[in-house]
Amino acid sequence: MMAGAFLAIAVLELIGAAVFTLLCAEPKRWGLAGKLGLSFGLGLVGLTVSLFLLSWGGIKPAWWLGVLVMIALWAAAFGFRRGQLAAWRPEKSARRSPPPKGWEKILEWTLLAFIAGICAVVSAVSLLEPLVEWDVLAIWAMKAKVLLHEPASLSGYFTDVSKAYSHLDYPLLWPMAMAWVWTWTDQSDLLAVKALAPALLCSIVALFFGLLRRKHSRTHALVFTALLAGVPMLLSQTSRLMSDAPLALFVMGAFICCYLWLESSHPDDLRLAGVLAAGMLFTKNEGIGLLAILALIAAMAIVAQRRMKLFVPAVVWLAAVPLLLTAVWFVFRLGIPKVHEDYGGRINPVHFLTNASRGPEVLSGSLGVLGNWNDWLLLWPLAALGLAVAPMNWLRRPGIYLFLAATLPLLMYGYVYVVSPWDLKELMETTANRLLLHVTPLWVFFLAEQAEAAQLLPFGRPSRTRG
Repeated sequence: MMAGAFLAIAVLELIGAAVFTLLCAEPKRWGLAGKLGLSFGLGLVGLTVSLFLLSWGGIKPAWWLGVLVMIALWAAAFGFRRGQLAAWRPEKSARRSPPPKGWEKILEWTLLAFIAGICAVVSAVSLLEPLVEWDVLAIWAMKAKVLLHEPASLSGYFTDVSKAYSHLDYPLLWPMAMAWVWTWTDQSDLLAVKALAPALLCSIVALFFGLLRRKHSRTHALVFTALLAGVPMLLSQTSRLMSDAPLALFVMGAFICCYLWLESSHPDDLRLAGVLAAGMLFTKNEGIGLLAILALIAAMAIVAQRRMKLFVPAVVWLAAVPLLLTAVWFVFRLGIPKVHEDYGGRINPVHFLTNASRGPEVLSGSLGVLGNWNDWLLLWPLAALGLAVAPMNWLRRPGIYLFLAATLPLLMYGYVYVVSPWDLKELMETTANRLLLHVTPLWVFFLAEQAEAAQLLPFGRPSRTRG
C-alpha cells in the first residue's frame, strides 16, 4: 500500500519537473534542490487542476489519468524544450562559489546533517502516527473521499448543507492530492495518504534552500534553511497534513520568485511565480487575498522603478494565468451554498469601523501568538532584530517589496479578525498560528537578506552558482 502511495508522489514530482522544464528557458539558473522543490509545487498545481477539470467533466480521478498527464507534459517538454533537458544533469564545468574555508566546511556538514535529521525524524513520525487533526479528517480527507468516488459535477456533496461543517466551498487542491494518492492504493486508507507529509516537508525545505542559493552562498543558505527547518509549527503542520503547509509552499514560491523577477527581470522567475500563485488560489480561500497582495506589490515595484513595459507580462502571469488555471473551480464554486461564513461579504470598511473596538484585542492576541515558544522558538524576536539591524535595506528598493510581501498578509489577516462575527479569542486560538505559517518562509528569507545586508555573518558572500 505505501509503495503505491510513494509511486503516486513520484509521478506527481515528474509532472512538476515537466512543468518546470516547460516554464523555464534557462533552468540552469536553479540548483538541484530548487528544481526538486519547485517540481513538487508545480506538480501539485498541474496534477490537481487537471484532475479537477476531468472531475468537473464527469470523470473520476484514476492513476492512469495522472500518468497520461505526465506523458503529455513530457512529450511537450521534449518537443519544445529539448535543449533545456540537459540542465537536469549536473555539470562539472558549472561556475562555482570560491571553496569554503575549513571551518565553513564543518559548519556546512553540521547544518546539512541537522536539516536531513529533522526531515528524517519528522517524516518517520508522520508515517507512524495516526491522523487525528479535525480539519484533516472532517474537511480535507472527507472531500478527498468524495472526489475519489464521485465526479465533482455529479456529486451531491457540494450542495448538501448537512455537510456544511466540512466547509463545502473550500478549494480542492489538497483533497485532490489525497485522492490522487488513493488512486494508487485501491483504498482510501488514512495511512497511505500520509506519504504526502514527508514529500511536502522535504519540498518546502529544498525549495527554500534553492531560492536562497539564487542570491547567497551555500553556507549562508544552509544557516537559514536550518532555521526554517527547525520551526516547530512548520514541522507539526506538515506532519498533520494541514492545508496551511502547502499554502506556505505556494506563498513562498510565488512571492519570492516575484521578488527575484523584480531584481532580475528574467521571465522564468515571473512564469514560475504565476503558476505557483495558481496553487495559492486552489489551496485555500486565503489565496484570493494573497494573490491580490502579490499583484499589488508587483504593480508598486513596476511603477516605482518606472519599468512600465513590465506591466503586460506582470498582468498576464500574476493575474490572468492564475485566474485562468483556476477559473473552472471558481465557476463551480458559484453553485456552492454559503453556510458557515462569508468573509467576502464582510470586507466592506463599514464592518471594520463597526468592529474597530476589537483591534486592541487582535493586537494583544497576535503578540501572544508571536511569543509562543512551543510553536516558534525565537523566530519572531529574530524577525524583529532583522528589521532593526539594516533598516535602510528594507526601506528602499528592492528590499521594501520583500518586507511588504511578508507584512501585508498579516495586516490582511488582522483585518479579517476584526470583521469576523466569531468569538475572537476562540478564533485566534485555533487559527492564528496556522495563518502565521503562511508567511513564515517569507520572514526567514527576509532575515537572510537582512543578515547579508548588515554583514552579520562571516560567510555571507553572494552566490556565484546561479542566476
